[in-house]
Amino acid sequence: MMDFEIGEILSVLSSVSVRPNVSGLRKALERLIVLMNAGQDLSEISLKHVAKVLATNDLVVKRLSCVLITRFIDEEPDVRLLIYNTLRRDCTDPNPLVRSLAFKTVFRCLSAAEEDVEKFLDEGLGDSSPLVRRTVVLACATMHERFPDLVLERGYVDRLYAMLRDEDPIVTCNCLVALERILGSEGGMVVNRSIASYLVARSAEMTEWGLIQILSLLSKYRTNPHSVISALRATRYEAMLRLTTIPPSDPRIRSNATRQLHVTIGSSDPKEGWLSTEA
Repeated sequence: MMDFEIGEILSVLSSVSVRPNVSGLRKALERLIVLMNAGQDLSEISLKHVAKVLATNDLVVKRLSCVLITRFIDEEPDVRLLIYNTLRRDCTDPNPLVRSLAFKTVFRCLSAAEEDVEKFLDEGLGDSSPLVRRTVVLACATMHERFPDLVLERGYVDRLYAMLRDEDPIVTCNCLVALERILGSEGGMVVNRSIASYLVARSAEMTEWGLIQILSLLSKYRTNPHSVISALRATRYEAMLRLTTIPPSDPRIRSNATRQLHVTIGSSDPKEGWLSTEA
């Protein structure tokens, strides 16, 4: 019965034409992923079939195909070029959802040469869509793990610092995450007065996770207690209180914010303790 089911899936994947049966492809790929997660032997299914399906125009089919490609690409390296060419085209697709998916898949599963990685990073970071920029900013950290010299020597750290001022708050937040990962061996990103003040000014735009990132980074900042940083502190406590009093989408956010608030209240600086209780 299982062999018959795999045979049916193979038949659907092999019948891709100029006008494919999108509904059938979705069901076949969804079932294939279920079988994959169940540990079923899928040796009868070649990644070449999935690579051909990747070229269809349906976004759901592309997403399902990318899940399988990411999982099996190392087992069938001979298909890399076919997949690479399709993803390369998708990186210039008019739909930003398609472009974002293509960039994400390229960085996750293709062992591209350094010049190709640099080309993808440059194109993605300069993309007009914030969705694509969000994806590629995080990919900078992933690529640093594989090509550390490329990321550090080709100016990507400076570029990520510059992109903190991106108009999209999630791009800004992702830059914080990427810089912390890339510069982890040096203690993380540098937070000076200009960056701290800017992050505080953007805090109202941030998601819950974005606020957590900002609060964590602001804990690094030290300055003269008589400076304008008192405004920064007040905003910091306001953000923490917001996270501890409004039910967040993830309970870990409340726990993290509450812990940071308690640490701050217990600070040796009396001004910090007063600000936190008055906020």
